[in-house]
Amino acid sequence: MTNKKQQPSLMIERRILIIEPFYSGSHKRFIETLLPLSVDYDSVLAHTLPHNNPIKQINNDKNPQQSNHSTSKVCANSSMNKPSKLPTGSQSSKWPRFKFTLVEMTGKKWHWRSRTSALYLSRVIINNADQHFDVLFTSSILNLAELIALRPDIARISYKIIYFHENQLAYPIQHHKERDFQYGYNQILSSLVADKIVFNSKYNRTSFIGNIRTFLKMMPDYRPPDIDQMIYSIEQKSRILYYPIRFNNIPLMHAQRREKKILHIIWPHRWEHDKNPEAFFNILFRLKEERQIPFKLSVLGENYSEIPKIFVEAKTRLAEQIVHWGYVESNQDYYDVLASGNCCISTALHEFFGVSMLEAAYCGCYPLCPSRLVYPEIFPAQYIYESDEQLLSKLEEFGRQPDKIPLPLDIAYDVFDWIYCQDEYRSLFTKINHKDDGGSDRSTPQHSPTQPALISTLTSKFKSSVLNHK
Repeated sequence: MTNKKQQPSLMIERRILIIEPFYSGSHKRFIETLLPLSVDYDSVLAHTLPHNNPIKQINNDKNPQQSNHSTSKVCANSSMNKPSKLPTGSQSSKWPRFKFTLVEMTGKKWHWRSRTSALYLSRVIINNADQHFDVLFTSSILNLAELIALRPDIARISYKIIYFHENQLAYPIQHHKERDFQYGYNQILSSLVADKIVFNSKYNRTSFIGNIRTFLKMMPDYRPPDIDQMIYSIEQKSRILYYPIRFNNIPLMHAQRREKKILHIIWPHRWEHDKNPEAFFNILFRLKEERQIPFKLSVLGENYSEIPKIFVEAKTRLAEQIVHWGYVESNQDYYDVLASGNCCISTALHEFFGVSMLEAAYCGCYPLCPSRLVYPEIFPAQYIYESDEQLLSKLEEFGRQPDKIPLPLDIAYDVFDWIYCQDEYRSLFTKINHKDDGGSDRSTPQHSPTQPALISTLTSKFKSSVLNHK
């Protein structure tokens, strides 16, 4: 019968269709981290095909270690990480051969990508009857329910995975409108039709599943009669798999370059309201004008057409402190700025993982994060502040004795390191059953006041470097 799901091909090979409707920022970096798992990966291909051809078949014979990386375009603060050698045994017979096909849309106007990408993608994705895909892997920007309704051949792919970088049920909005309901509603529908739901943190999973019932109560009538059963279904097929970071591609020896004579504060976030720049800059205004603390400031991150007004004010009031202002094009320059700082700050109202804070900490910046969102899950207690006043006091302390800012840092980098977690993604694509623990098989960072986290900065760098150069 035509409505039956297709049978997966032999485990010798797994054909995987990757769909990313918002191919930019952390979404883009995530896909580019996964692509080297393909036996036919060429690092240049993803950047040199004409962009009006959204389908990228990774099907050449070049070895990723032999590819010419010098011509690939690096065009984001922390974008394409050149592939490194995998740990010994990563290509063993334990895993099938993965062959990826990437279909992407540019990372602009995410609201419209969320609303309409399924229609566009349904018209351009190659017929599955010609490709026999075993796995579909996409982010939660896509309304998966719409796509498979429009394309029955895609619906027959036997294993459909949706990855949540963020969720709209816990997303702060500036001005609430009825249309905002649609974004979260799309994600619930996608979760119901997916075979596996992957979240990048426990906070992301908990805030999504825990808010479904309240969210659906916004419907004026005709609410689903079996909401509890829906929630249970979503919960049972969900798991946590942390966003992978290629720490081995961050330059070593940052400790020698770290600023020791003056507090150098790093802001490595998007210039948008959900990152709460108003709170950040108001604290810096007080640090300068009330506490009379000298400091330097580097404001990084992507900015868009609509920039919060506080950035204009801050550029004037903190002109003497600013040493870098704005987006950094290349990885190397970005990491150079991070390595020159000694403190990085988040005041975010929205964060489901926080790549930028982990990378800044890895480069030697002492992280100061609010006691909300994902941060207590990622960082030990000494890096968490409870209030704006506590953050201001900590900055004053660092400003008076910048040479005493602790280093190395006690952060469990290996839990998020691609070198150590890549087999988790292989098993995901191979459809290996995971223990039903409501989370990832990999350890959650364990922190306590008396016992440091799993690995210090310098030790983690050494381990990554050794594995990378075997």
